[in-house]
Amino acid sequence: MPNSLFQFAEEVKRLFQPALSVIAAGLCFAYAPPTPGQESVSMERLLEYRHLGDLQMAPDGTQAAFVATENDLERNASHAHLWMVDFPSGQSRQLTMGDERAAAPTWTPDGTRIAFLSNRGGPRRIWTIAPDGGEPQQAMPAQPLNVTQYRWLPDGTGFVFLAPDPPAPAAMTGQPPGMGRGIQRSPTEPIVVDANPRYQRLYRHRIGAAQPDPLTRGNYHVTSLDISTEGGWVVMATQPRPGPGFGGHSDIMLLDLASGEARTLVTSPTSVASPQFSPDGQWVAFVSQDDPDANVLHNRYLQIVRADGSGRRTLSRPVDENVLGFEWAGDGESLIFWVYQGVVNRVYRVDRAGGEPQLLEAFAGDWSLERGGGVSFSHDGRSGAAALSNSGSPVEVYRLEAGSRQVHRVTAINQAFTELAPQTEVLSYTSEDGLDLEALVVKPRDFQPGRRYPLLVVVHGGPPGVFTNAFVPRRGVYPTFAFADAGYVLLLPNPRGSTGYGERFRKPTSRTWAAETTGTSWPAWTGSLRTGWPIPTAWA
Repeated sequence: MPNSLFQFAEEVKRLFQPALSVIAAGLCFAYAPPTPGQESVSMERLLEYRHLGDLQMAPDGTQAAFVATENDLERNASHAHLWMVDFPSGQSRQLTMGDERAAAPTWTPDGTRIAFLSNRGGPRRIWTIAPDGGEPQQAMPAQPLNVTQYRWLPDGTGFVFLAPDPPAPAAMTGQPPGMGRGIQRSPTEPIVVDANPRYQRLYRHRIGAAQPDPLTRGNYHVTSLDISTEGGWVVMATQPRPGPGFGGHSDIMLLDLASGEARTLVTSPTSVASPQFSPDGQWVAFVSQDDPDANVLHNRYLQIVRADGSGRRTLSRPVDENVLGFEWAGDGESLIFWVYQGVVNRVYRVDRAGGEPQLLEAFAGDWSLERGGGVSFSHDGRSGAAALSNSGSPVEVYRLEAGSRQVHRVTAINQAFTELAPQTEVLSYTSEDGLDLEALVVKPRDFQPGRRYPLLVVVHGGPPGVFTNAFVPRRGVYPTFAFADAGYVLLLPNPRGSTGYGERFRKPTSRTWAAETTGTSWPAWTGSLRTGWPIPTAWA
């Protein structure tokens, strides 16, 4: 077992090289070495690439905080540091250092400080730092709670946050004493799954107080939260118990911070997530499925409801895809949401009253959001920022202005990787049953038309995963840039079942395994780019 990322890179090369040689020999293709003078794309080089995320604009739109994650090869670790970029000057700087990880930066309502989560000194707690740097300040006392989400109180004096119950001592759980880390356990001792669920609770903490105050105590699990602008109410997404098996029946609850009383706003037979108050506090937006029989293959839509429980409606249905995230516009009259569409991301604006969502023209090109990221806007909604990339441009922070058709790069953290990008094109083709499909074709930087190259096919998981036209030096464990640099052409298909092509495109993979393997003959490989298998009639 390798004990450092450097050794891991060497191990990957050792394991993959024989297999690639066999593939190349079996296909009778010629090996194409990199062009002399080009920088070699080694595994070690790929591991130097930084991923950017958790981007949050300052309330006035002049700055943005974000997190850059980088690898430490020798120490077998990855570090996530807090950064800040100033838009007028275009200058960016790193705010946190060391081995600890930073996450989830959030600006104070007046924009004077940045809060973030970090495991420095123990469990994950809330810290604060000035935008111009300095030593981070601990915003809450040492305690065993691991904070997962939080929001500033609107007056900037503290936070509401979520944290799971601390683990109970083994003597109180009914579990065998050998369940602790590093303790040998007999193979005959049972592991009781979900016997002692750790519920996630809501807390409030004012900076300087001795301990946070618990706000929820019932046997329900809080998965996400938001706080109203005036600070009187918290909205929560909840489910009966922790664990993915209990997320299929979710509620949205409102908690009055003055009285501590909670009431149910929305009861749903499906999952709900990410409730957000409108700027005036009169509406709550959230993401939900609206089919009682929904599963992972069904669309998740953007919905809104009044704070009194009336007027619930779905806004994103005309866009046939899962809503990945959203934000209220500054005026509260519209919302911005983003989805996968094909091999890119699209960002839409939709009126609170409903109607056809409108594509933001700045995202009409080939941009992809950094995985798990979104678009953050200033409080007035006139400017936004996002971590973006495409096949030829590494991920950086970009700024956009309201109504603009362009995005403007404002950081240069990964620009040294620009020259390492292989050639990538989007291939559109048709399955034997007439279904239109897409794939990415990744070629060596010095690809020569007419020359034969060894072909590698990389298959994504999910099943509703997707390959996007982003700058991704490594697709999971596969070092795609290094493969292309070694002279291989890679095919990255999005077969039926992938995300980005609508709900109907995803559903044919449901419950077809037995039918396909027992009653349907699979098409033979003929050398053509066929990845869409026929749908058995019984499941069509």
